[in-house]
Amino acid sequence: MAFPETGILDNFNRPDEGPPPSANWTGFGAPGYAGLCVVSNQCVGSVGVDALISGAAYWSAALLGPDCEAYATLSDVAVSNFDFQLIVRGFNFGASPNSWQGYAIRYCENGGSYYLDLKRDEVQTIERITLPGALLVGDAIGIRALGTAITGYLKYAAGSWTQVLSGINAVHGGAGNVAAMMVHYNVDSMAFDDFGGGGLALVSPAPAVAVASTVLGSAVATEKSIILTLPPRRFMLRLPKQ
Repeated sequence: MAFPETGILDNFNRPDEGPPPSANWTGFGAPGYAGLCVVSNQCVGSVGVDALISGAAYWSAALLGPDCEAYATLSDVAVSNFDFQLIVRGFNFGASPNSWQGYAIRYCENGGSYYLDLKRDEVQTIERITLPGALLVGDAIGIRALGTAITGYLKYAAGSWTQVLSGINAVHGGAGNVAAMMVHYNVDSMAFDDFGGGGLALVSPAPAVAVASTVLGSAVATEKSIILTLPPRRFMLRLPKQ
């Protein structure tokens, strides 16, 4: 299955507003996280406490999933001491920015190294990779939850989507909200654009055909047998008991 399978939910192309970015979003994590806003056709954090720029909000226009995905493009990038996350199957969005539950892909910096994490809640890192360097404007990250398979994706601005993280986790199996959250110091700037995602509609197998016919004859299937007619003969095949 290609990534992504769903379209853009918010391109932020409108006059400045927020927090939250629109009526389709609901903020969480206050007062520790100040809130996401639309500024210059992109989504940014707000000035919070301790010289932090931060924001957290979930897409409250629809409950999605349980199979779902989320992705976004970086439109401005911080250099150090930052944390940017996209969440799927999210719930329990409360006053604490760490109260949310669900699955997330996290892009962060620590000690001069840059990481992508696949997370369950704020308590478990499912998988981590070290990036060769900082992501740049136009790069994008994404996450998908499909059954118990949780996968993370990366797309460089000049490239295509590539799966870079994967794990199996069955803790959260229900529908939820997609969300975004960020925090960085005010000496840096950070923003994202083209927030996309949605539920994944899987195609069910086609039902078995009970009766088939051709110009040569016909076949009729029952629970116990298959009767094949090829004039002038008729054949019966009894099915084994299950």
